Amino acid sequence: MSNRKVQLACLISFALFTCAWAGAQTNSYTVTPIVNNTQDPYLINPWGISRPTSPSVSENEWWVSDNGTGYSTLYYANKSGSQSLAGLVITIPPASGTGPGSPTGTAYNPAVGPGPGAENFAFASLDGVISNWNAGQKPSQKGTGCYECHVSNATTMVNRSASGASYTGLAIATHNNSPTYYAANHNGAVEAYDAASFAPVTLTGTFSDPKIPSAYKPYGVQSIGSVIVVTFFNGTSGGYVDAFDTNGNLKGRLPQASFSQPWGVALAPANFGAFSHMLLVANTSSGWIAAFNPKTGAFQGFLNDSSGSPITIPGLWGIEFGNGNPKSGPVNTLYYNAGGNYTTGVFGAITAN
Repeated sequence: MSNRKVQLACLISFALFTCAWAGAQTNSYTVTPIVNNTQDPYLINPWGISRPTSPSVSENEWWVSDNGTGYSTLYYANKSGSQSLAGLVITIPPASGTGPGSPTGTAYNPAVGPGPGAENFAFASLDGVISNWNAGQKPSQKGTGCYECHVSNATTMVNRSASGASYTGLAIATHNNSPTYYAANHNGAVEAYDAASFAPVTLTGTFSDPKIPSAYKPYGVQSIGSVIVVTFFNGTSGGYVDAFDTNGNLKGRLPQASFSQPWGVALAPANFGAFSHMLLVANTSSGWIAAFNPKTGAFQGFLNDSSGSPITIPGLWGIEFGNGNPKSGPVNTLYYNAGGNYTTGVFGAITAN
């Protein structure tokens, strides 16, 4: 095993927990779509997925980045079809100020943001914009339902379209005791911004890996404890997945052969079947989810269905587990977004058999 893989194993293992490994279990999972674009026309090619971190938050829906339509739509995990739609649709601003936005990654900040209070959802966009929605911001003219208390649009906080930025992922972590957003600029590098002010944050590292070919650029980004996991993609095939500290210093690399456009990343909890406590990586091109041992970095296999074949979700993007609130689902249920051929959309759940 390489030193980088050992470092990855130690970093993830000790930053999070000491795993209590269960006995051998069958690699068998069930995919259950919750809502699709025929039931919600906004849900086209959804990428990012986020929710409140605490199950005690009353408004605990899933927030989905609808890349194909330029909105964020909210869903209840404990309902299905059109009944799962929450009564709030958020417009994501484009760089030009006109036309639809192009949201990709999304991240939740429970602390104070740029608005009048706490509870923020931020969105990265392909056209170089990072925008923010604040729960405390009130509409100038009250509507009905959710629109009586909340605005229906996010506000542009970062616009680097003139520099050619294209943000394909977004995560949040604590850096120097402050909530910090990490944005994957596919035309550049991973950038850091203060979550309260969106001012750029200077890091000592560069989120780079000299062993990755230069054609592979930052693509997806996810925080797991104090680890920032970054996926790299060249726009054609394959991919890489690296782990960094919050300063952007390289700590480890996962085996490369199992990736086909990797983007979504999640750490499985206990009671998730054969891959409990595993690091999961969603691959957009293949629609498969790869599992890795966070202690050793070793590839463990792909999530299979009951027939023993890999689960295939066309156009698979974001993955994340519920937090235990009924609205966002059980902690051992994996929720996902998928865009099919990029013209359809589905939000669904994956459970162990």
